[in-house]
Amino acid sequence: MKTKITRRGFIGAAATLTTVSTFGIRRASAAPAFEYKYGTNVPVTHPLTARALEAAEKIRKESDGRFELKVFPNNQLGGDTDMLSQVRSGALEFFSVSGVAGLSTVIPAGSMYGIGFAWPDYQTVWRAMDGELGALFRKQINGAGLFVMDRIWNSGFRQITTRSKPIVKPEDLAGLKIRVPISSLWTSMFAALGASPSSINLSEVYSALQTKVVDGQETLLSPSIPRNSMKCRNIALSPTTCGTGTGSSVTVALGNGYRPISKRSLAATSMMLRCCNARISRPSAIP
Repeated sequence: MKTKITRRGFIGAAATLTTVSTFGIRRASAAPAFEYKYGTNVPVTHPLTARALEAAEKIRKESDGRFELKVFPNNQLGGDTDMLSQVRSGALEFFSVSGVAGLSTVIPAGSMYGIGFAWPDYQTVWRAMDGELGALFRKQINGAGLFVMDRIWNSGFRQITTRSKPIVKPEDLAGLKIRVPISSLWTSMFAALGASPSSINLSEVYSALQTKVVDGQETLLSPSIPRNSMKCRNIALSPTTCGTGTGSSVTVALGNGYRPISKRSLAATSMMLRCCNARISRPSAIP
């Protein structure tokens, strides 16, 4: 289901979109022939959303306005669980989802790169996810009826923040009510460390902290994710740098029974998103 395509190939695919009559395509001045939605769980200021918007504009221009990719950031279309369900039902065309927090509910192997304390640095992660391990990961996603793009969006290593105290040793986690993504991997890991984890979608973290349902969270402290992206700027949090796992996302689309767009054009869209993919400390990954 994964096809490599060059920028020249994309232009050819876009030209194909402009000439196919069976889908009722009109002239450039008319409404787009294809309007697809792309959902993310991060704000418009996050590099993932910013680059997705950049890709959407390139796709619109190179398809001569025939293909419009509408980007919906910051959980506008619902939480991770909701958007993944929408993709699987065909209501949403594209979604950048955490393999650990979202896909692992469908594909257990999706949590492989979030294994706690397994990765010493970024280069080790990239070698694994761009190599055989990543190929196995994508194959299993394809097997679940989803189209997956061949490069992941990086958000950095995950960290712990608490409203009460910094975590400096494992014993400090004892009894801590902590938010973790919806993932059996992270729930079991923090339970084993003595904490009391609660699986909560990113969009609900602020209210959970505000109402003291939890006293801490395990998420990303990357400079690309400002604290106010989750409205947490009004809550005093103590950060702990521990790198519990990586926080990358993959972009998926419905593979089987996909809405009327050719595989070539779908691959072209993938290529344009890949060209705009912003990986932290990984500029060489952008062709």
